[in-house]
Amino acid sequence: MPKTGYFPDFLTPMEGLLGLEAGIEAMCRVPSRRLAAELERLGGENDTASWLRALAERGTRTRAELGESFRTYHEAALRPYWADIRSRVHVDRALRARLLREKGTDALLGGFAPYMRWRAPVLEVDYPVDQELRLGGRGVLLIPSYFCWGHPVSLADPGLSPTLVYPVEHDPEWLAPASLSDRPDAALARSRSSRKGPTS
Repeated sequence: MPKTGYFPDFLTPMEGLLGLEAGIEAMCRVPSRRLAAELERLGGENDTASWLRALAERGTRTRAELGESFRTYHEAALRPYWADIRSRVHVDRALRARLLREKGTDALLGGFAPYMRWRAPVLEVDYPVDQELRLGGRGVLLIPSYFCWGHPVSLADPGLSPTLVYPVEHDPEWLAPASLSDRPDAALARSRSSRKGPTS
């Protein structure tokens, strides 16, 4: 995935709101035509183009491999921090819900400054590309995300449910790697080693 710019909508299914497994299953079930169109738009360098073609053409097996890679990555890179990530997102959601309940929609949407500006009936968003999304009577789903930085992002396909993912407050020090001595597995290793007798 590129660091900036377009990313396929099928990688962020609405079912992901129900949990990791629900999101992965929905991602792996995306219709082939949509998958091929989104991957074609993504493009790819020589080292990734063949893999993307295989994902679009081979169907269930390659998709299952993609799903398994998501599970593996989550287990290795995210699960150790997941409770803290969820806590920060829940705090943001609770604050927004209270603002909506006590002061209404205008206050809620006005509270996203400076990266969003509410000028009823238009919500202006700092965004890397020029894009206009007309709701046409539909609501918009606001999703707080720890992994959204700098500015909100939306789904690329205007035909999908209107969704705006926005950044929660970040604490850079929280992401700093802990020293080895601070890690629980390091303490466990020291404890085991202290119980062992001398080696021959």
